[in-house]
Amino acid sequence: MKKILILLVMALSTVCRAEKSCTNKTSVKNLQFITNAKPYQFTSYFCEKNDEDKFFSKPAILKIQAKDFNKSLKNVIEIEDMVHIGILEWHNKPALYYVNTEDYIEAHVPIIIMDNNLMVDCIYINRRVKNFIETNYSYCGDLQIIENDFGESGIWRLFPLFYLESTSYFKLFSTKKNKNSKFNGFDAYNGNIDDISFYNRYSSLNDYILNKYTVVMENAEKEYRFKQSEIYQRIAERFNPDSFIGLDIVDSRGNIVFYDKKALSTLLNKSTIRKNIKLYIQSDKKPPSL
Repeated sequence: MKKILILLVMALSTVCRAEKSCTNKTSVKNLQFITNAKPYQFTSYFCEKNDEDKFFSKPAILKIQAKDFNKSLKNVIEIEDMVHIGILEWHNKPALYYVNTEDYIEAHVPIIIMDNNLMVDCIYINRRVKNFIETNYSYCGDLQIIENDFGESGIWRLFPLFYLESTSYFKLFSTKKNKNSKFNGFDAYNGNIDDISFYNRYSSLNDYILNKYTVVMENAEKEYRFKQSEIYQRIAERFNPDSFIGLDIVDSRGNIVFYDKKALSTLLNKSTIRKNIKLYIQSDKKPPSL
């Protein structure tokens, strides 16, 4: 009994110390989500710590509360140099939001609440390369539990580890038929799945700078123009370069639907639009052959 009392006093002391260390909360953010048919309150904040108190090595707290659910996690959110991780609403779901200003990358990681844990398994990445082209990729792997110190290291375990050189250094290439074009409309090559290629179609240079485009896919004969503006190319494996397996398409309600090659081929086969790729922005290492 005496041992239990000692342990209880130690636990209470730790809690009090944590609360005392976070009397000055900054960047407080409160969000509420309906998940699993009940409301969850997400609260995140940073703690201004005193030099005398070394309890928090990275003073950042994320609290999640609901009926029969109460968690307090350290160092899930963070701000360090050019990296920011926060919590936000993404398509009516709670998500971790990752920004790396040095690499021009932002990513959304939807949070799943399951088995009394916060979990993640997919990441949706937006990268703007040096010449303003926007590239969107996604990856879904094994479920990971969000625990203390998850932060950037946990999010990076979800990043597909493949090289983006093919979309990092672009030059404008015009076809022989359009040498004098002023680029009033052109396409940026953005990857392929076997015989299906994907492009960002810009109607003008101004739209190119503003990242306003239509996603187009084509094969040898036809093209298909997506009405949706939020489309991600799914990567199959983290260690398999150029392993596109399909598209994650966000519909008008915020639902994410995966289209594999068979589904994409069906869309192309039903299309009545003939292939019409005229101008390219493509890697200078692999100019288009027309």
